[in-house]
Amino acid sequence: MSFLCIDIETDDSEGYGLDPYRSQVVTFQSMTSAKKPLIIPEPKNLEVLKEKLENNTVVGHNIKFEAKFLKHHFGITLRNIYDTMIAEQIIQGGTQPYIGLK
Repeated sequence: MSFLCIDIETDDSEGYGLDPYRSQVVTFQSMTSAKKPLIIPEPKNLEVLKEKLENNTVVGHNIKFEAKFLKHHFGITLRNIYDTMIAEQIIQGGTQPYIGLK
């Protein structure tokens, strides 16, 4: 099993950028374990990636955000995930409520 690192960007024109029901995905970005980047601006359909996303380990920071948007907009269910934000919270012993990327 390989892994994919993913990140999505959403529109926040009306203040709904975090809400998968009110905002849209404006960019889908991925990097494979072979370090091959993929950037899809304004994705309408991610069917070609569905099997890879559902059957490999997906890595991301606060991955529940991406999981909600992928499920709602594209019908993709992430099954194996590694969340770098949760991993860092564990390492920090819960002393940091939110750990962003620097």
